[in-house]
Amino acid sequence: MTSALLFKNEIKADTHNGVKTQFFLHYIKSGLLPKDAGKFYSHLFDLRQETDYADFIEFNENLVKPMPESVKELNDTL
Repeated sequence: MTSALLFKNEIKADTHNGVKTQFFLHYIKSGLLPKDAGKFYSHLFDLRQETDYADFIEFNENLVKPMPESVKELNDTL
């Protein structure tokens, strides 16, 4: 969704980190979107990085269970 938002507004980002940087620059720091959206996006980004590059990751129910609703809220915001 974040990549689509950037693309829709002709903001170029070539990497995942670039998407994060452009998202924060154009939408969070500018005040177009709430800081909570940026915090949650950053949290998701960090989890993605960890799962891609760490050897062993375990997620517990307390972390995962609230995620679908939170992701839906972020998507609605985007």
